[in-house]
Amino acid sequence: MNNLLEQARAKLKLTFLSYGKKVNHVSIDEIPKVWQKFGSKGDEWINVDFPESENSSGCIYIAQEGSIFDPHIHDNSAEHMTVLNVDGEMEVVTNKWTKTVKYPDSIVIDKGVPHAIIFKKETKLMTIWHPRFEKGWNAKFIKHED
Repeated sequence: MNNLLEQARAKLKLTFLSYGKKVNHVSIDEIPKVWQKFGSKGDEWINVDFPESENSSGCIYIAQEGSIFDPHIHDNSAEHMTVLNVDGEMEVVTNKWTKTVKYPDSIVIDKGVPHAIIFKKETKLMTIWHPRFEKGWNAKFIKHED
């Protein structure tokens, strides 16, 4: 029963976070090689290169306290996030569970799993997607409208 309640809470929270959103699919041709703003929330990101043999895309992402990375899905890649700064803290929300992640912990989101991130404090992340994106970065954002 407890697990069903947790799943219902997580799904409701994910739905709430995507309510009223209009964006559907975002495709960015290249993860920037110099620090660049991501979205309108003051967050920043920069590419991390991996050898071809690793078949991974990656970035360092700095999120501001209170920032929310809206609900989205990566259809073909799993996402591995590691908190790099000692004070970093985020809440990861999927359609089945929520989890608080702090330094030095990591979390993996399987491909195809809808997820959002609520940044409780300024957080620096190393994010790796495997297998790598064919080009740059892409995600399907979840939108719930009236």
